[in-house]
Parts: sequence; C-alpha cells; structure tokens
Amino acid sequence: MTPILFVHGGGDDAYRFDLQIVQRLREALGSEPSIVYPRIAGLERIERAPTTAELSDWTDMGISFATS
Repeated sequence: MTPILFVHGGGDDAYRFDLQIVQRLREALGSEPSIVYPRIAGLERIERAPTTAELSDWTDMGISFATS
C-alpha cells in the first residue's frame, strides 16, 4: 500500500501542533497505510526553495506531493 506523506503547516511549532493530527490519523487508519511525517525545516522558516528541496527527497523514494 502506498504510504501517506503528511506535510506539516508552516511557521513556529507547526510540526508539533500537526503531530496531533498525524496521531489521530494513525489511530483511525491503523497500521496501513503508513504515514510518513518528516520535519521540513524550510516550512518552519517558511522558505519555499529549501522546502521544495527537502520534499523532493521524498519524490525520489516514490512518494508524490503537490505544491501550490
């Protein structure tokens, strides 16, 4: 099954706050599909270029994402 890539919001402590959402998703979905929840430093600083670079690492692993 294809894993879910959950990308946290931007700004200070967004990763910590969104972790609660990820935990609820894991409880609701069970062990499948797996949820990948990386800390994206570019989002913490709200910088587009570093964020895109960090997310492209996940694309290399076959996990796709969309940006707006």
